[in-house]
Amino acid sequence: FSGRFLSVLASWLQVAVLLAIAQRWFSRRTGIAALLLATFSAVSVIYGQEIRVYAILALVYLLLLATTHELTRRVGPGGERSKRAWFTLGLVMWLGLHLHYIVIFVVAYVTIWALIVFVRQRRWVDFRRWLLVLYLVALASLPWFLALWRNWTAVSSEAAAGTFAADATPLPFLLKQVWVFQLTGLAGALSRPGVEIAAGVIAVLLLLLVLIRLGQRGTRHDTAVLLAHWLIPLSSALVVWSVRSFSHPRYVSMFAPGLLLLVAYVTIPPKERLGRRLLGLPSILGTILFLTVIFSSLWGLWLFFFDSSVAKDDVRGVARYLEEEAGADDLILIPDTDWSL
Repeated sequence: FSGRFLSVLASWLQVAVLLAIAQRWFSRRTGIAALLLATFSAVSVIYGQEIRVYAILALVYLLLLATTHELTRRVGPGGERSKRAWFTLGLVMWLGLHLHYIVIFVVAYVTIWALIVFVRQRRWVDFRRWLLVLYLVALASLPWFLALWRNWTAVSSEAAAGTFAADATPLPFLLKQVWVFQLTGLAGALSRPGVEIAAGVIAVLLLLLVLIRLGQRGTRHDTAVLLAHWLIPLSSALVVWSVRSFSHPRYVSMFAPGLLLLVAYVTIPPKERLGRRLLGLPSILGTILFLTVIFSSLWGLWLFFFDSSVAKDDVRGVARYLEEEAGADDLILIPDTDWSL
């Protein structure tokens, strides 16, 4: 219970935070769509089962987006951003960077986003405050940086472990694997028959709806912003896989909620902005996209919970077998990347 509790809690909080973001940024109807997508998200549910950091990383990503949105929005004359928002920004950055190195890509993204807004709006006070937050986060992370520096040989060796045994990942395969993983939560889903076709249909539907929303004056800006929130941090996968070609797609699973926000918005944008146009082609395509995304999540969850071929092998059984069978003079060879065994 103690080991899994934080993952379970973070998985449930993803649902609440996605609902709050979609309602605050757009409308109640978009919020309900995001709520349903998050509830059945295979990535969120599967990594809410594990004693790993990935469910918490998705929460960090959402909180950084929400906090940055709050700090960059315009306020009325005399309006002040709350000190709590600035404190939340620094705290979430600091915690995220100590949880997983992949968070540095999100920190870089929200920093560039915020500083561009502050420069364009000539909000120099907020510009300086953001830089101060970054300075304080770096200062609070100094023990971590010092530990990395002192143990750099070991760190670089671990980063390179196993790379000699793996070829570079072809870009088309990487893109397909990351895309299917965000839909199903399963790294090996591509080996299943029909999965590439289904994932391709979802990609085409999403692309069509994004192009339609980008062509509409009332939804153009929000669609572009949500697309950037999802795709720009997700592109860090290209960096990660270039360093470690055998990396697992769970390393970028934290950006899956960005896809859910985008799907919820292009499916059900704020009603008052589109009026009767909701009854046309966008509405039909949106309904199909919404249902197929939920179906892909349910399919992934069904395999995860009920298909034994997808279940992870329990290496504790292997360890017990080796302990019973191996003698003092036996040599046991295992992959250099199998730290669990």
